[in-house]
Amino acid sequence: MAAPSGSQSDSEGTDEEDTGSTKWKWSELSPFALTAALPEDTRPSDELCQRLRWIRLFWWNVLLVVYALLLLVSSTDRELSSALRQEAVEELFPDWNKAAERMKEGAKTPELKELLHVADVSTTLSLFNDRCRDQSFVSTSLKAVWECKLFDVVVNGLSGAEWDPAMNRHLPDSDSDNVFGHGKKGVFETKIDASSRDLAQERRREMDVICSDIFFQNHVVIGDDPKLIPRGDATAFSEKVVKPATQGGSLHPDFDANTIRGFGQTAIMDSLAHLHNDEQETRKDMEKITRALHLDLHHGRESAEEADSLLERPRASSPAGGHGSARLHRRNPWLIDVDAEDVEGDRAASSASLLQAKEDGSAMNESARQEEREKVAEDDAYYGPGCFDSHDVAGLLRDLWASHIGDGGQNMNMNAAKAMLKEVLPNMTSASLERLWQSINVDDDGNGSLSAKEFLDFAENHLRELQFPVRGYLNLECRNHHFSLLGLCKPASISVLYQIGFVPTTTGSGLVQGISGTRMHIRMIFSQIEPGSGWYKADLRILVKSQVGNISVKVMVLMAAVLTLCLVLTLFDTALTLVLLPLNLLRVLKLDLPSSTSYEEIEHMLWLKVLCIVDARGVLSRTSASLVILSERLIGIFFAAACVQAAREAVMPNSMPMGGMSEQCVYAWLRANKEWIINSVKGNYVEHGLSVLTYVHECTSLHGVEYVGELAFQLLFEEEGSYHALVVGLVFLRVLESFNLSYRLRWLPRTIFLAKFKLINFVIAYVALVAGFALLMTLYFGELYMQYSTLDRSFHTLLVYSFGMTERATYGMKPFIERSGGHLYAALFVFSVFMVTIILNMFTTIVIDAFAAEGDPDKFSRMYQEEVRGLTHSLLSFFGKGHVVARQLRKTHRLSVHKLDQGQSSQQSRGSLASLLGQQEKVEEKVEDKVEDKEVKEVKEQKEAES
Repeated sequence: MAAPSGSQSDSEGTDEEDTGSTKWKWSELSPFALTAALPEDTRPSDELCQRLRWIRLFWWNVLLVVYALLLLVSSTDRELSSALRQEAVEELFPDWNKAAERMKEGAKTPELKELLHVADVSTTLSLFNDRCRDQSFVSTSLKAVWECKLFDVVVNGLSGAEWDPAMNRHLPDSDSDNVFGHGKKGVFETKIDASSRDLAQERRREMDVICSDIFFQNHVVIGDDPKLIPRGDATAFSEKVVKPATQGGSLHPDFDANTIRGFGQTAIMDSLAHLHNDEQETRKDMEKITRALHLDLHHGRESAEEADSLLERPRASSPAGGHGSARLHRRNPWLIDVDAEDVEGDRAASSASLLQAKEDGSAMNESARQEEREKVAEDDAYYGPGCFDSHDVAGLLRDLWASHIGDGGQNMNMNAAKAMLKEVLPNMTSASLERLWQSINVDDDGNGSLSAKEFLDFAENHLRELQFPVRGYLNLECRNHHFSLLGLCKPASISVLYQIGFVPTTTGSGLVQGISGTRMHIRMIFSQIEPGSGWYKADLRILVKSQVGNISVKVMVLMAAVLTLCLVLTLFDTALTLVLLPLNLLRVLKLDLPSSTSYEEIEHMLWLKVLCIVDARGVLSRTSASLVILSERLIGIFFAAACVQAAREAVMPNSMPMGGMSEQCVYAWLRANKEWIINSVKGNYVEHGLSVLTYVHECTSLHGVEYVGELAFQLLFEEEGSYHALVVGLVFLRVLESFNLSYRLRWLPRTIFLAKFKLINFVIAYVALVAGFALLMTLYFGELYMQYSTLDRSFHTLLVYSFGMTERATYGMKPFIERSGGHLYAALFVFSVFMVTIILNMFTTIVIDAFAAEGDPDKFSRMYQEEVRGLTHSLLSFFGKGHVVARQLRKTHRLSVHKLDQGQSSQQSRGSLASLLGQQEKVEEKVEDKVEDKEVKEVKEQKEAES
């Protein structure tokens, strides 16, 4: 920008001529290649500047189009992901339809709230986990193509109050709820005896065990097998888990109640379970008796008639000749045909034996089908469909290690290690097992123990030889997590992450084609408001991941175009400008402005240095305004930040394979989760899962150009925060420079330019007023309404309320029933009258005045130069050149005083002239009066003479 008045007028489209004293001219935008080819001391003409601006604007339009197309084409499942997100949100915020559906199923219907107590937290987690296990948020029939995985559970800051976990009341040494004392006592006395104190210490020790990181990691975070410890069965949990862990302790049933179904009726549920088991055993016994007697009670009518036709004998009509027909044999199991004296009897016996073999086969098939149905019905009582994963070797090894070493163990002795190895290598002999032990325990220091790392290294090297349960690893979403224990230990924070994936092609062999469908991450975070209070603040985050393996040739071409255009238009100059920024700032600070130089030349020298700060090479500043150059630099910075964020997320372990896993992917999953296995057993949390890069490299069959394109997209353009969408918005604002180049649309940027300082001042005043009202609302209503509990919440609530979004401000308000609601109603009314009706109308007035001034060329030019001069003075003062501003102000003051003096002298001369003219008029009037008097006197004398 040269001589700011002239340069800025060019940038805003005015027709004022330049002074000619400057060597530079800043128009709006010039393309990179053309301006770099211009001679340094050549000032482009107005026509050339205009043409360069249009050419560069054309390339920015091209970047906007290809950038937007890249982000649009890379994701083709927006409707599917939005439908899935809506269904997931309805599970947490149920409407009347969803509530009626849960009432039909006998489940509770809690709603996720901003602030909720720990019982609601456990109920919400249990409900969401129940939906993930059974219905995958959509429907049971869609489990064939949808997978819902509990990816991660994090519990931090376990505390636990002074409480009795076995009795669910105060500890025995507390006077506040002493049920052990007898007799009477004074209010200042205590009846606590030594036995009560000892019992209280024992209960505290049990509390420390239950609320420890190791116990929570193994039984809440990982969870127990519901077939061994059914959900809501507090007796089984207390006997099988709590008692061994606490060496004899117990847990009150309220801390392991079924928060969704059953409502903690453990005794009734146990009785029903026993009755069901007795019924199943009785049926099995009856079926054994039936098979032993070769009886098929469910045999069809057609097979019976066919057998009768084959076995029909003449003697069948004579009961005395034998023991009855074949039909009679089938209907009466106690009649056994042993008569085989004649040939016909032998033939009948052979035919009967053939039919018996057929019937036995049919009975066996029916029996197998019945056993299958019973097995499925039995599993459905504890698991849902898709609860086991045969490829999750990390989970299988963790369960194996934890089952042999117990909670919190780090090293395994030789006997336990050999038993563990015998379990996964059942054909191993004693001699070979001893040799195997010596090869596994490579860092044995004489203590004969096996570490988890040694075992996992062995498992990785011999994975093909290991034998695991047929069904595989029980997934986390199907385990019993005992979320009711959160109410006992009151952790500082709870974080749960679910991954929902669409897997349209899942093959039985486990091979994948390198394509992953829609993936959605749902993370629920509950942070305790005050330590030990049991009240939590909810935070829900729903993110959608891109489809892996969906990068086409068109997407790769668009990626190459976006990177090339960004590099040419902004990235190269932005990087160089940031590198040279400290040096250019130092040059501006050391800028020497001599007093002998005119103020216009000082302005010119200052703007040259300032433009070097945002344009280190000095190419764009020859034809571009400083504000436009700054916008391009911001685009370059945000684009680089978006790419860095995408690369950071690509290397984070935040993915779980969906569908089948190839052999290479299984090994990658094991290597990525070794640290998680070791630390989870010890009660420490570490991140687990695969990074997207590892998933693309190990778990897909992509190769060649498709593989390179997928890696490039994941490293540069796939990020959760939508930073690339923000960059697209900035590019769109940059393209709006076409308004400034169009004669019919130039009124918009000119109006904004004229109103910008007043609008900035208005925003400052508006924010200050809203902050003042927020302070009053916090002091008056902060203890009663959550939206006004803190200053930032009150400010945000009132800010959006002033623009018509009233739901947040009136949440929980009952103005005609509760008195505080009436007071809040009155306060919001005052705020609406003052801020909405009065203050916001000033904003409209500022814009209207600027629009009217833009239509007057003289007024626009005057206001424009005042704005530019004010900005120049601010920059001079900021860089320590305030004396130049003061000198200019003194010079301007002297000039105005001189003009005022000249105006006063000219006014005095005009006044003296007017007084002289007035005196002359008075003299003339007096002369005229005298002449008239003389004429009248002569007329009178003449009349007297005649008379």
